[in-house]
Amino acid sequence: MLVTLSEILHKAEQGNYTVVAPDFTSMASIRFHLEAAEQFKAPLILSYFNHFEPLCPLHSWEKWINIIRGECAQYDIDICLHLDHGLTVEECRRAVDAGFTGVMMDASLKPFSENVELTSRVVEFAHAAGVSVEAEIGHVGTAADSTYHTKDSARAHLTQPDQAEKFVRQTGMDCLAVAIGTVHGEYIGEPRIDFALLDEINRLVSVPLVLHGGSDTGDENIK
Repeated sequence: MLVTLSEILHKAEQGNYTVVAPDFTSMASIRFHLEAAEQFKAPLILSYFNHFEPLCPLHSWEKWINIIRGECAQYDIDICLHLDHGLTVEECRRAVDAGFTGVMMDASLKPFSENVELTSRVVEFAHAAGVSVEAEIGHVGTAADSTYHTKDSARAHLTQPDQAEKFVRQTGMDCLAVAIGTVHGEYIGEPRIDFALLDEINRLVSVPLVLHGGSDTGDENIK
C-alpha cells in the first residue's frame, strides 16, 4: 500500500533499520522490486528519475504513474512512490500532481540560499498535498565526473553538519540526503566514506538521513 516517505522513514528510525530506494525504468523492474520487497516483508521506496521518461510505455506519463499507483496498492507492504533527484520546482510539482507520495528537490549544486528557497517552495505545496519532501545539502557526485570524496581537497562536496542543521530548520523538509563520500555509479579506487561525519550530522539533524549511491559501495560499508 502507498504511504508517504515520512511514514516509511520514521518507522525505520523507530525499528532501527534502513529502507532501500531502487530506481525503476519499466513495469518489469517495478514488478521485480515489489515482489522482492513483499517476499522479505520489507518496506520499499520505489524511486523514479525523470531521465527515464522516454522509456514510459504509454503516451501519457500521468496515466502510467496512475497505473503504478494501482499496482503498488495490491501489495501488503508499505511503499513510497518517490521522485528521485527532481531538479526543478516544476518537476516536483508535476510529480505531486501525478500522485507521488514523496519528492526530492535536488538543488544541491545551487548556492545555499537558493537551495533553501527552492526547497521551501516545494515543501509548501507538497505538504499541502500530504506529500513528503527530501532535499540534499552537500553534493553526492557521480563516477562519470569524479565529483566525490577521493582526497582532502574534495571535502567541499561533503555535507557540513552546521549547514545541514540550518538547512533542515529553515526549509521544514522531511528527510535529508547527505554527502559523506558515497558516489552514484562505480568508484574510481576504494570508497572513502566519512562515517565520523555521518555521526556528527546525525547528532545535529532532527530528520531521517538519506544516503545516495550504493551500487559499488560494498556490503561492509553499507552495513
